[in-house]
Amino acid sequence: LAATVFVQEIKSPALAVTVPLLFRGLKERATDIRRKACTIVDNMCKMIEQPEEAVAFMPKVMPLVEKASNEIPDPEARAVAAKALATLQDLEGLAIEAKQMKPEAVLQALLPLLPTSVSAEGVGVKEGLEHVGRVCSIMISNNAFDPKAWQTVVKE
Repeated sequence: LAATVFVQEIKSPALAVTVPLLFRGLKERATDIRRKACTIVDNMCKMIEQPEEAVAFMPKVMPLVEKASNEIPDPEARAVAAKALATLQDLEGLAIEAKQMKPEAVLQALLPLLPTSVSAEGVGVKEGLEHVGRVCSIMISNNAFDPKAWQTVVKE
């Protein structure tokens, strides 16, 4: 894995295979093995396009990377581990943000797009906008970005 150049998106199945290897590498005593494991974690995290795919594996990897960033005796290896930890934390933040697409946030994004002739205070408009916000929130939270799926929901 250390010599692997990641060029395509990494998804849960690939993580399921590699995380146990990384887990073992991060638990090794040898500094060079831990450094390489941290480098791999950092590189893999950068290739994960859907952060929520990595959430299941973070509790296993993050504590070990954090421990490495604090305990590895070699300062350069500690810096590599700290960089990997920062990348993991960024990924975790993105995953949390992606899962928190609330209807109110969707409405805040949609309201400026409404034509000026539409008043949010009109009869039934507020309820309709709230419904649209809920539907969009569900679609976004489920990563349903296929235009056909949205057209189907709009028609219903």
